[in-house]
Amino acid sequence: DPPSGFIKTLVQQIGHSLIKLFLTACRRVNNEDIIAVSEHCLQLRQLDLLGSSIIIEATIECILKRCLYLEFLDLSFCDKISNETISIWICQYKNCFKRSYSPRMSDDNIHTEFA
Repeated sequence: DPPSGFIKTLVQQIGHSLIKLFLTACRRVNNEDIIAVSEHCLQLRQLDLLGSSIIIEATIECILKRCLYLEFLDLSFCDKISNETISIWICQYKNCFKRSYSPRMSDDNIHTEFA
């Protein structure tokens, strides 16, 4: 895991050139970090937040509204993101591929959606 505040500092410095950001299972990544991504990574095409258990829906809304080139967003095992909200986002942000696997679901209920 990167140290606390590292992601925010990184994207403030080089975010304008980032097109892919993989933060899979980074337990220290917080909402402030992801909001900084939404403010400084406007060219972002891929964001992987798999397993980010503290990221909330309002933070992801910032990403979806500001990162207009986003093509792939992985929110698998993000406990604070509901399946209902994922369904709404799929309708609203058709340009973006999204996956949501809830850790409480059986393998039979895992689903993948393409926009």
